Amino acid sequence: MKRCVRCGRTKDQHEPETLTCPGSVKTTFASMELPDGRCCNDCSHVVRCCGIFGAKPGNTECDWFPIRFQLHPRFAAEVKA
Repeated sequence: MKRCVRCGRTKDQHEPETLTCPGSVKTTFASMELPDGRCCNDCSHVVRCCGIFGAKPGNTECDWFPIRFQLHPRFAAEVKA
């Protein structure tokens, strides 16, 4: 899913003809999807997100906006291999 880089809303929550944010600011959209094959459980922030915000470890989209996915150091060996 892509969200507005200014306000975090989806495209359908903007003016359809101009894709402007509330306040008439032209915007662009960014993907909230995690890298291929990754889930929240692979992120350094998983404990905080699950504990405070109720995210699920198996999610494949980041609930933070803009996306805050940071590969946990325990997976560093996989990336180097």
